[in-house]
Amino acid sequence: MVLPSYLTLAFCLLSLPQRLIVGVAGEDLRHENQRATIKEILHLSDGTLVTILPFALVLDVQDISAAKENLKTQKNILWLEPDIELPIALKSIPNDTYFSNQWYYSSENNSAHIGIESLWESIISEPPENAKPLIAVFDDGFDLTHPELSQRFKNAGKNFSPDAELQDASAQINDNHGTQTAGVIAAEGNNGMGLIGVCPSCQLLPIRLIGNGGSEELYTTGSLAAEALIWAVDSGASILNNSWGPPDSSGLDPLAESSIWPLPQVVTEAFSYALKEGRGGLGSIIVWSAGNGAEPIAYDGFASSPQVLTVGALSQTGQVSYYSDYGPALDLVAPSSSGAFLGKVVTTDRQGEDG
Repeated sequence: MVLPSYLTLAFCLLSLPQRLIVGVAGEDLRHENQRATIKEILHLSDGTLVTILPFALVLDVQDISAAKENLKTQKNILWLEPDIELPIALKSIPNDTYFSNQWYYSSENNSAHIGIESLWESIISEPPENAKPLIAVFDDGFDLTHPELSQRFKNAGKNFSPDAELQDASAQINDNHGTQTAGVIAAEGNNGMGLIGVCPSCQLLPIRLIGNGGSEELYTTGSLAAEALIWAVDSGASILNNSWGPPDSSGLDPLAESSIWPLPQVVTEAFSYALKEGRGGLGSIIVWSAGNGAEPIAYDGFASSPQVLTVGALSQTGQVSYYSDYGPALDLVAPSSSGAFLGKVVTTDRQGEDG
């Protein structure tokens, strides 16, 4: 028998599981002694386990309303939220050229700079292996064999993107932003080619969280972002660098409708985990791009979180970049680009035809 199309659609919709995140009080849920708790939650929700986070379970359930009602009766359940898809956008895309164009390192003729020209000898010197800071870079894919970066990557990283085809953080089609961001941070120094990153002796932990960094709509989920943050902390990252976030509105167009993106609870908890467990209990530093919409940072729950260090943009003249988001949540500003006729950020590009 062939069902009418509307009945077929209804049947498919009823059979699709819904993703639910369950916040749980107590010890790290990944410990063996939490198995009974997990089993009870699965029973009450009639759910299938997707991911175990230290503070929450990610489940697939057939009836999210019934699962929430059953779980609300348990005292150890702190919060419940659906795991929604979050459209996201890459931030602060830089350019590519050479050291002489890296104006933001020098105070000469530049109002906006980080003034490290007198420190190059100590910056370039290679510290002992155990003294190299590990910076996790959450982005699209990375050119892991790039001559300016290959020695800086601690390993091949991990792929948390919803479109994951590979296990590591290798660049796939349209993945350009990750290589650019990595170059700004830690491009190899004093090697007679290219440019030098602001921390050329740092190690990088590449994390592909964003799929297909160019032509198609980008998205992630709260649970994937949280899982990636936790993995970076557990891998020893001292700094968590995030040059992405929800799409900006257009503050340049006063008639454009503003979009408000609250921070999912599961990501809030992941931030708390990083601040508590990172760096051997000292807390990892979470760095976030303010955004490129020339609008209040308050619209973006990620960048406006008090748990992160939010960075805005300045032009070469020391003025706020025309696109930079603004507001009380802004913690600091750093040199960036501001239009076609002012200096731009210099960085690495993908090799060969992919660049």
